[in-house]
Amino acid sequence: METDNTTQACPYCGEHIKVGAKKCRYCNEWLEEPSFGFRMSHYGVTHSQTHSLVNPQMDSSPVAQKNNGIPSQQGNSTTIINQAAPSNGAGLAGFVLSLISLCLSWIPGIGWIVWFLGAILSFIGMFKRPRGLAVVGFIVSFIDVIILVVGIGFLLSIFS
Repeated sequence: METDNTTQACPYCGEHIKVGAKKCRYCNEWLEEPSFGFRMSHYGVTHSQTHSLVNPQMDSSPVAQKNNGIPSQQGNSTTIINQAAPSNGAGLAGFVLSLISLCLSWIPGIGWIVWFLGAILSFIGMFKRPRGLAVVGFIVSFIDVIILVVGIGFLLSIFS
């Protein structure tokens, strides 16, 4: 297909598209930036950059030379990757159960069962990352043991 006045080459994939096209129908890249600053492409969500963070004189790679010093296959755009923060389910559950057992420590049966589960889950969670809540849950469980021992001692002194 020859290029005439009604078609132009896509700057991303090289296919022939209409001159007034805003988006390439072959590679789905935006040829004009949307007014809201973000765009969707098959590479993910991208955000337009107005200034280059890479010095063209410092980077001599072919990709950087092709894109005016920006080491990207997409021209002047940066791919934003949202990664989920690592979580520690056992540590979080142990922390929550330790707090619940701290509140229920005055109930003899329920408080002991919830304390035991919170201490076990906090101990398991201390071997996974991030371990912050697991350590706090284990410390709260240890404080709860002290409260339980004092409470059992108080009950034994009353009934003996």
